[in-house]
Amino acid sequence: MSFILERRIEAIISYHSAALGIFPGGQPPLADSVRLAEAIAEVTPYPYPPIDGGCLFTGQFTDWAAEQGIPAIDLELETHQETDFEINLGVLEVFLNWRP
Repeated sequence: MSFILERRIEAIISYHSAALGIFPGGQPPLADSVRLAEAIAEVTPYPYPPIDGGCLFTGQFTDWAAEQGIPAIDLELETHQETDFEINLGVLEVFLNWRP
């Protein structure tokens, strides 16, 4: 946490698995976290809004980041085994060009 707080972090992506979609950070989601989720959903097959698994996820790293004013998303990979490398090249391009 101190590493992040000691720097000027503009946005965060936290990768997880598998297959539920893109979760914007914050409870309720930070507006810029939602904008980042929407931008990434435009170039990937990851669903946003994420698949409703009937459970509210709270206390995540991205929620903490959003509380600090840092836009953040949890991005769920398609499986537990794959890195989705080609898909995430597109994510990287969006992320590097995105501005809060």
